[in-house]
Amino acid sequence: MAKGRSKKVPQGEPSLLILPYNQHLLSAVYEVFYQAVHVTCAQHYNSEQLAAWAPKYEPNRAEAFNARLERNYCIVACLSFDAKDDVGGSMQVVGFGSLTSDGHLDHLFVDPKFQGNGIGRELCQCLENVCSRDHHDHITTDASITAKPFFEHLGFSVVTEQQVELRGQTFTNYRLSKTIEAKQSLAQALAAAMAAAQKEGE
Repeated sequence: MAKGRSKKVPQGEPSLLILPYNQHLLSAVYEVFYQAVHVTCAQHYNSEQLAAWAPKYEPNRAEAFNARLERNYCIVACLSFDAKDDVGGSMQVVGFGSLTSDGHLDHLFVDPKFQGNGIGRELCQCLENVCSRDHHDHITTDASITAKPFFEHLGFSVVTEQQVELRGQTFTNYRLSKTIEAKQSLAQALAAAMAAAQKEGE
């Protein structure tokens, strides 16, 4: 995964870095997941549902969570408080997203304290670019009631409403899909350009 993507968050805040996930970030990433579910989604789901969706951190549960992230393409959004590089200085994990090999957005969560700064949009755009690179014509996701407007704002459309069971609780969520354009490889672009030039010369 590319390591060099960075931007400034609004109003002179520290640099926002999009980095590849690794196991050393597990506890910080799980904390973002836990807080995003229990704080952001509390307006649409009850406490029993939230506890089933994002249980408290435990070693066995964290191991399974890590395995799921490593099985997919996972990126992490960090705020860097040392803009000189993305290695030194202090960094804070503020969001993460993951994508399956068949173009399904499996996770997209942002720390509630940092929502509204474009972090979720940046993560989603990075993962859409991966879908485009891998020549998927659609990206899909299963969005909560809370996240549905966010994805619709990014151009996703609702395919169906779903009732999903997890750890004894039933949740309403939505399958959404977005059409994306596959990017040509350099070889494909050159071949297309040569073919077009040859046709003009005929």
